[in-house]
Amino acid sequence: AFQGNANTESVVRHDLQHALVARYLRFVPLQWSSEGCIGLRIDVYGCAYWADLINFDGQGVISYRFKMKKMKILKDVISLKFKTSESEGVILHGEGQQGDYITLELKKARLVLLINL
Repeated sequence: AFQGNANTESVVRHDLQHALVARYLRFVPLQWSSEGCIGLRIDVYGCAYWADLINFDGQGVISYRFKMKKMKILKDVISLKFKTSESEGVILHGEGQQGDYITLELKKARLVLLINL
């Protein structure tokens, strides 16, 4: 619980220690004045957020291009979690500048990994 102001003119500010990711915010006043009145004035500031969760219907494509042309990578890691009722489709496809590629797809409900380096 946060301590609020005691009058209508003063401002009380609370900065959260950690980022809060939420779709909705709910404020529940825990105390009110001796007259039985609740006064609540709230300013909430947000920022852009890029979710790690991507959802699509299988008919479209999700594309991401790296801005840098050359990258030095110490360790290659690809981590995916997915749930589908489809038996066919491309899960992941990436291409390099020298004809190299990696493709992960479903064929007849089996995962197929194709790598050309």
